[in-house]
Amino acid sequence: MMIDMTDADLQLDPMIGQAQVAKGKFMNAEFGVDYTIKNLSIGFSIPQLTSGSVNGYNGSGQKTVWYSNTKQYRGYIMKSMVLDKNWQIQPVVVINKSESTLMYDINAVLKLKEQLWIGGSYKSNSAMGMIIGCQLNRLVLNYVYEFSGSGLLSATSGVHDISIGFLFGQKNPR
Repeated sequence: MMIDMTDADLQLDPMIGQAQVAKGKFMNAEFGVDYTIKNLSIGFSIPQLTSGSVNGYNGSGQKTVWYSNTKQYRGYIMKSMVLDKNWQIQPVVVINKSESTLMYDINAVLKLKEQLWIGGSYKSNSAMGMIIGCQLNRLVLNYVYEFSGSGLLSATSGVHDISIGFLFGQKNPR
């Protein structure tokens, strides 16, 4: 499949329009730990253990940083509260810390028989989101749509996040 870029207006994206060379590699590793007792879960992770950047040169030959990977830390606390035999609600608070930023997310998910869920989220940068997901045997599917009235998200149609997971370990740990 060939894409014809002859009529493309590359000036809409200054990184693409002015770029000549972009090279770089860096390694990334992650670490996380999660502890659950009864209906309370606490977790801590370092989603980017290493720092690095990919540099490029613009049309004037000046070196610019295209992508910078900074070390981050993330912690969360979640409490599952049973409403009746079929329904439960899970509020979650997530704290994200990078070198220069401290952000928080507040989420709540309503679950039906631990197989279907719907929820919402609010981020400290004024982004809001909708969450929907399901568990089919050991396969977990989750969809999140985030939108905002300010910042970068306001200039786009939002962010779509699709997660696919697989559960390992005991079949019924509870």
